[in-house]
Amino acid sequence: MENFHAVGTDGAPNMCGVKDSFYTHLKERIPHLILIQCICHSIDKCAEYAFKKLDSVLTYILAESHNYLAHSAKRWAEYVEYYKVLISLLMCIIRLYVIRYTYWCCSFQTKNQGASEIATVVRNALARLGASFEARN
Repeated sequence: MENFHAVGTDGAPNMCGVKDSFYTHLKERIPHLILIQCICHSIDKCAEYAFKKLDSVLTYILAESHNYLAHSAKRWAEYVEYYKVLISLLMCIIRLYVIRYTYWCCSFQTKNQGASEIATVVRNALARLGASFEARN
């Protein structure tokens, strides 16, 4: 047992709970033991909690959208094409916004030197956002 350094669990209370769990029993014998919980189970718990906070109509739409797409390769392919068009439209909107915002900041710059710094920060953030959308396509 002295070779044990860590234990991985699914995060269930009987495995890693504070009282009377598998981990607490091992920790009594091995003080340096590290607990590693499964990231997939942790993300599942987060998603479950998020779904509880969502409106029931939105939850229904998300669940049914998945069910509708998951069982048909043709529907999935159509969704991917729709997604590409949607991303292209979003990219156009972002580019127009950058152009408009840059113009506004340049005209405002003569009145306020801080606007130039703000414009640079926003322009860089929008450019990174646009690059991440383009990288996905």
